[in-house]
Amino acid sequence: MRSKHVIQLAVLFRPTDLHLIKQKIESGEIRSWSQMKREVILMIINFNMFFPHGHPMHTAAEDYYNDINHQFDVRHLLLRKISNYENVTQFF
Repeated sequence: MRSKHVIQLAVLFRPTDLHLIKQKIESGEIRSWSQMKREVILMIINFNMFFPHGHPMHTAAEDYYNDINHQFDVRHLLLRKISNYENVTQFF
């Protein structure tokens, strides 16, 4: 019998986490804020698919999405205004 977690992982778009996102930044696979934002949002979507609506972790992921989405937009606009440079690696 397959575990509940194995079945739930099968419905995720593409499993990812902060550690994997960091590795992609360091390897150069993620080079821009928009690519990083896409990966983080994918992680949050997967998280919401893993935990049912109403679960505290699902609610926390929704809150995190709202916070992170705003932060990415603000940082992206500031970076473009200051230096017109989108390279993520200089900030980590």
